[in-house]
Amino acid sequence: MANQSPLGTATVLRGTDLFADIIEEPTAVKDLLEIIAETAMKVIEFQEQFTGQTLTAIGMDDDYGGLYHPDLYEEFNFPYMKRIFTVHDFKEKSLHTETFGKDHVKYIDRLEITNYDAWPYHGMTIEDVLAELPNTFFTWNIATVKDLYTFTPKSIREEYARLVEIGAPGIVMNLCARRVPKENIRAFVDVARSYD
Repeated sequence: MANQSPLGTATVLRGTDLFADIIEEPTAVKDLLEIIAETAMKVIEFQEQFTGQTLTAIGMDDDYGGLYHPDLYEEFNFPYMKRIFTVHDFKEKSLHTETFGKDHVKYIDRLEITNYDAWPYHGMTIEDVLAELPNTFFTWNIATVKDLYTFTPKSIREEYARLVEIGAPGIVMNLCARRVPKENIRAFVDVARSYD
């Protein structure tokens, strides 16, 4: 099961108006988040009834969460995510987010995430994640989308080696960006294979 976080879903539904809604209509926003969380839990229940299987893993995207100050995240996302993540005793809990800064990383541990997809945005570094989450498996995206266009194959290989030396548990490359130079993709694959 994978879906946007409750605050992410609310952001998709309301757009940028949600930023003002949180300040001007916090109760209405919490009512919306409650509906979103309840719906997510009902989807999990439906999946289990339909398949006859109890889910052992859950995944969530939180691409909008880091756009909100950590204090707002604490109030308007964390409790709703926690409810979804604890609807069962899931063995694996994954979280993908492209917007977390280092002040948001504490929520990974608090949500008991077992697999975190971290990105080098908002000033966050791999060192920040390693310091905050020494016992959590995470993948580190080798570069921002902008970097994928400007890096050379040599710089891709050098950055990969640097990340391995620092202790990155997993390294990925975002191929969602269009027209990433093929030689950069090849360099990433070749250097990854050299560490196999």
